[in-house]
Amino acid sequence: CKSFLKSVRKNSIVLDVQKCNYNIFKEQKTLYLKIPSFPKSIKAKITLYREFDYIIVSDFEFAELPQEKRRFVRVQPKEPILVDIEMKGERIHGVINDISIGGIGIYIDYIENLQKNEEVLVKFELNGKLIEAKGIIRYTIEDLKKVGIEFKLNNELECELAEYVLERQFEIIKELRI
Repeated sequence: CKSFLKSVRKNSIVLDVQKCNYNIFKEQKTLYLKIPSFPKSIKAKITLYREFDYIIVSDFEFAELPQEKRRFVRVQPKEPILVDIEMKGERIHGVINDISIGGIGIYIDYIENLQKNEEVLVKFELNGKLIEAKGIIRYTIEDLKKVGIEFKLNNELECELAEYVLERQFEIIKELRI
């Protein structure tokens, strides 16, 4: 949301957030400030929050916004979406953590046999349609039991995913305004 500089203190600043029409701030959480004349965004910590009035932020450092590193917007599904990963004749079950036009993040119980850059087939249901997509494993995080798969896109798959992601984005925005 748009905020305005209210005052500057020795190690913090006060931002007026009265024009923010949704409650997204929490003390001790990180936020990112985008200032047009700065070369990068500023990462800061919320030290005090007065609902629909102002926030005080400190612990400043230049940082790139996580979402600006990505090529595609990711959303978390509202309801759990089960997914099957097929590779080398083996089938692994999981749950989608996040999804974009370009790929998915999946939580799975059995991550040991999954290797980076391996080709897989993923199957899941989206808006009542069975989605089958070829993909490549881009990362595995063993302690979180999470795997990231980049889709090999085709026009039909891209349209199905884009429709879902856009619909989910609007739902999330509506939820934030409540």
